[in-house]
Amino acid sequence: METPPLNLKKYRDFGQLITDTFLFIKQEYKLLLKVILTYVGPFVLITAFAGAWMQSQMFSMMDLAKGGDPFGFFREIGMKYFIYIMATLISSTMMMCTLYSYMFLYSKRGKDGFLQEDVWEMVKDKFFPILGLLILVGIIVSFGIILCIIPGIYLAVVFTLVIASSIFENLSPGQAMERSMFLVKEDFWFALGIGFVMSLIAGMLGAIFSAPASILSMFLMLNKIQGETSQTVSIIFLILSSIGIFCASILYGIPHITMSMFYLSQVEKKESPNLINKIEQINKPEVE
Repeated sequence: METPPLNLKKYRDFGQLITDTFLFIKQEYKLLLKVILTYVGPFVLITAFAGAWMQSQMFSMMDLAKGGDPFGFFREIGMKYFIYIMATLISSTMMMCTLYSYMFLYSKRGKDGFLQEDVWEMVKDKFFPILGLLILVGIIVSFGIILCIIPGIYLAVVFTLVIASSIFENLSPGQAMERSMFLVKEDFWFALGIGFVMSLIAGMLGAIFSAPASILSMFLMLNKIQGETSQTVSIIFLILSSIGIFCASILYGIPHITMSMFYLSQVEKKESPNLINKIEQINKPEVE
């Protein structure tokens, strides 16, 4: 028996947010996976290769530190780390734009009410504004962490819904941050808890795919200490690491689906637009 489409515009408690996230993925996995792999996949693949390349180079650069040049390691890894961070930022932005756009279209048009191309049209319009918003929020949160860690954690939580607010309501960066703070401020611990739990779930699922590369990494490090290296094993590590990073990056899209539902849940809780609309429809006089 086919499960009826989810109504995203309703209040959900902690457990419902988690269960409905996976129920939504189960219902939409065909189109959702196709959209992610088409629009986000190439950027995640570049990030995976950049991350695997950086990790594989770390073993060869250990020789620099042992050779009397302790700063050589940091000089060599610096550019590779920068490339990896930039690739991660771009792929993360694409992931957020794609998933939040998908959830927006689903909430407005319902199941099967939109096409893959409709998601892409939104992504094209939202990518650079969301990239700028992420950088701005990242700077603010980082400044809060530098000051005393706790302010940074607080800001990170109250800005949990900043991307959803920006995309669902087409707000400017300042308006999106203000909107997110309004939606979260009375449910700070709820937002912290749901964000932590969903990130933990995504991390645990990602660790399954990263495990082979992690085990091989320890093997390579032991061989390096003993002065033994194998080019074949290094290539295998590069491949396994790339696969692990790719799969983990895709899985880290799960919390964004939850945050989309959390946003709509908070809007319904604080403003009840769906309930008000139903009341207006009931009270609306019939027109012959």
